[in-house]
Amino acid sequence: IPMLAIGLAMGRFFGEIVQLAGGPTFSPGGYAMVGASAFLAGATGAVSTAIIMFEITSQMSFMVPVLMAVVLGRAAGKVISPDLYEAL
Repeated sequence: IPMLAIGLAMGRFFGEIVQLAGGPTFSPGGYAMVGASAFLAGATGAVSTAIIMFEITSQMSFMVPVLMAVVLGRAAGKVISPDLYEAL
């Protein structure tokens, strides 16, 4: 849950910045969902994070951004450090 909350906060913050800068008019909540997925996938190394987020929110309209964020988060997490489950 803490990793999910950190990802949500970072995604929401990024969404608010994009909205203030006059970027695309997506809801900041969508950015929060994508950020939480990417952060959780990077920390745990589990690609199934995308499925978990879809089940929690029932938002299939964010399918492509969430899947892309999970793959990129997983790759970035693999470069930085070993996965959480491998470290344990």
